[in-house]
Amino acid sequence: MFRHPRVRARVARLGVVLALTGIALIPVTRAHAYALLGIYPPTYFGFGYSEGSFASSADRSAIEYGASAWSNSPAPITFQLSGTNYHVNTSSSNAGNTGWDGITGGWQYTGNTCSNGFSQLQMATLVLNHTYTQSESTAQIEHVATHELGHVIGLDHSTDSNAIMYNNGYNHTTPQTDDVNGVQDIYNHC
Repeated sequence: MFRHPRVRARVARLGVVLALTGIALIPVTRAHAYALLGIYPPTYFGFGYSEGSFASSADRSAIEYGASAWSNSPAPITFQLSGTNYHVNTSSSNAGNTGWDGITGGWQYTGNTCSNGFSQLQMATLVLNHTYTQSESTAQIEHVATHELGHVIGLDHSTDSNAIMYNNGYNHTTPQTDDVNGVQDIYNHC
């Protein structure tokens, strides 16, 4: 019935404990795998780019896809393309063999903090590395863009291999349960 060895072992241990104590116990597991960066974003994000700031239209489309993926998820976040007043400056370039196909940085903060000490994001920069993205599929580039926008929101890498914030592979192009839970956790404290 239980094929996975860890599940069999857990059920066996639980059975022994129940038999010895006569008390009904529920095994406790970690509720999440996400990690937070210590920033909290506004609920509305304007994102933008200047004409010619992308090495390819596929990279630009992936950023737009990622923004839409987060906006359409259950997370309390809305991204919208904005011409002049934006929180996220996006671009792509041939950055060379750096080891990364997307990177987020240049964080600037408003000075506002919430009860857990997180700082409110004012501006961030997201760059796709066309050296790598030019040989990636559309789904891979969309994954990278959605993942990098997760950093903008305040998420760090997740240990959940199903999450968009998992840093090893191109498993999804949209935020998953662990990702959404991470964003909701930020707002539960701010």
